[in-house]
Amino acid sequence: MDSAIISGLFGLASTIIGALIHKEYMSRKRLKEKLHRAEQDILFLLQVERLHCDQNLALRQASFKTRVRNEAFSQGFTWSGAFTPGRVRAAEIRRASSMTTTVSAHLIVLCRHTVLAAASGLSRLARKALGGVRKGLHSARTRVGHTRSTT
Repeated sequence: MDSAIISGLFGLASTIIGALIHKEYMSRKRLKEKLHRAEQDILFLLQVERLHCDQNLALRQASFKTRVRNEAFSQGFTWSGAFTPGRVRAAEIRRASSMTTTVSAHLIVLCRHTVLAAASGLSRLARKALGGVRKGLHSARTRVGHTRSTT
């Protein structure tokens, strides 16, 4: 096989692998952005609840926060409590500190996949080359045997 074709195939394989990894990375990135947006919306709604309770406390001497939440629970709504303001802030801090780790991990995965694809391609090429050498040796042996028997 021509070396230009082989290098072209390696280039094509690495491009396809890179595109697949990029697609996976982008879908995870979009999902993380949606989570961040949802967390910000929850923080906003919790702030609205706090301000409303403060107004009730000033006007009626009671915030009614627990009463309203219990009424929501009785209507079948649930709240995990996982997105309190403190937990959302802690998640943002963890995300910010893990960004460099995430980027380096993606680079390692990309390199590993590229190396594995290249090694797989090389092993296929080596098998083909060995097959060609075997055929050539077999052909040469046959010719030598055939030449000896005719002389």
